[in-house]
Amino acid sequence: AHAFAGAEEDQEAIKAARGPNLGVVTAYNDMLSAHQPYYRYPERMKIWAREVGATVQVAGGTPAMCDGVTQGEAGMELSLFSRDTIALSTVVALSHAMYDGVALLGICDKIVPGLLMGALRFGHLPAIFLPSGPMGTGIPNKEKQKTRQLYAEGKVGRDELLASEMGSYHSPGTCTFYGTANSNQMMMEMMGLHVPGAAFVQPGAKLRQELSRAATHRLAAIHQEGDDFRPLSRVVDEKAIVNAAIGLLATGGSTNHAIHIPAMARAAGIRFDWNDLAELSHAVPLVARVYPNGPGDVNHFHEAGGMGYVIGTLLDEGLAHADILTVWDGGFESYSREPGFEDDALTWRDPGPSGDREMLRPASDPFQADGGMRLVEGNLGRACFKSSAVARERWTVEAPCRVFHDQRSVNEAFSKGELDKDVVVVVFTCNSCPYAVDYEDRLIAFHKKFASRNVALVAINVNKVPEDALPAMKKKAKQKASPFVYLFDESQKIAKDYGAFFTPEFFVLNKQRKITYMGSMDNNPDVKKVSKRYLNDAVEATLAGKKVATDETVPFGCKVRFERKRRKRKKTGKK
Repeated sequence: AHAFAGAEEDQEAIKAARGPNLGVVTAYNDMLSAHQPYYRYPERMKIWAREVGATVQVAGGTPAMCDGVTQGEAGMELSLFSRDTIALSTVVALSHAMYDGVALLGICDKIVPGLLMGALRFGHLPAIFLPSGPMGTGIPNKEKQKTRQLYAEGKVGRDELLASEMGSYHSPGTCTFYGTANSNQMMMEMMGLHVPGAAFVQPGAKLRQELSRAATHRLAAIHQEGDDFRPLSRVVDEKAIVNAAIGLLATGGSTNHAIHIPAMARAAGIRFDWNDLAELSHAVPLVARVYPNGPGDVNHFHEAGGMGYVIGTLLDEGLAHADILTVWDGGFESYSREPGFEDDALTWRDPGPSGDREMLRPASDPFQADGGMRLVEGNLGRACFKSSAVARERWTVEAPCRVFHDQRSVNEAFSKGELDKDVVVVVFTCNSCPYAVDYEDRLIAFHKKFASRNVALVAINVNKVPEDALPAMKKKAKQKASPFVYLFDESQKIAKDYGAFFTPEFFVLNKQRKITYMGSMDNNPDVKKVSKRYLNDAVEATLAGKKVATDETVPFGCKVRFERKRRKRKKTGKK
């Protein structure tokens, strides 16, 4: 009685169990543009449910945050954690055991994965996602990029930047670039958790309302007491998870889903990891280029054929599982069609050929043969990057690595110009070598001379003796008030990669991070006897884009103390 005391006109229907009672889990708030349209959804869904003898109750709400708003603020640290909070909130909402089906209202980055993870704890219930759609296209993407770049360079002010951003993000709906939020919508189509073609229809459109109405009607039809029961646990199986990954790769979707897909899979009892994603990438072609991976936004993508075209071409080439169970009647093939009206009735049609081959291509003639997701592994760990969004000449980047522990440190380094250097000077040095000690003050003077000219000095120590260990390095840096980066590489690999054998030994890298000079700083350890300043001259030439006159000298100093691996003697058996 308590559970339907507030149901008002639906009270009698719920009490008598006349039809399915559908629970709504909503991530509504009106700070988040993508979720603002959800304000009216529950009251409309109540009306639509009554049309088919069902009832609707709002089971609960979840938080919904925007990374774009919290960037640079402490709240950004909560972003990924919010996904699991959303999953927990969904479980709490559904824990009252009052519902025969679940309508999930969520769009953005962590919200959709969190909603799905939570709903899967109630996998015996059918569930449908209802998107709200993208806002209309704003100012051209190139214009937006230009203003952001000018602001970063200090050439335009905050007012100009804000005017540009408001021209881009101007009304209710999802942001129109193909980021994590819109990748969510793509994946829900690929998994069969939407009404077909619902992903990218704009808020306020008559078609958007009819798709939401159809979703409510369909959810009422697939409950356990009906004749077409489709619980979430049967819809989200291994093939559906693979389809989500295939869609991500084929459309160049957000790499954030390298985190979310494994989590959603695990919530369904399925193991899926980055190795699986990397292997799939080699087999799945890139068929879409949507901003920021191309010139047009998700509205242009939808107009060019959208998800109907993508799913159709993947199915034509046998690149997606056609036999998954979807929430919609007609199987996964029905998702290869686009929604529209015929005599005011909702219908679906073949999207036809690509409406823009700069944005959409058939899988038989793709933009590139693979999905462009790469798994990289090394001494820093494992990571994924989206090569489909990066020019091939930038696939390999060689540069010093900076490690930051919070956003504020990154902002400070950027403000000081530390992250964009035309020239980088790498010096292998240490605490214990007398030659290195002789050059300590010269290094500080060099940094002071060139720091304002976009030159970075990075000192690296690889010696593993106690006097050169990290605590000793910290002590030395504090004593000298060293203004440059002083790093320790326990593996000694970086010195071997550079071919460094002495301390100090110098390497000058240009903007393309190619070595233009290597060797000694000057021609004498005694500063009073220096007559040639090789490092200074090399940096000046590199800054000017000229060839370095003396591009290599013989370094002098102490030898790098590389760790020796002693070979074990073979036992001969003799005493």
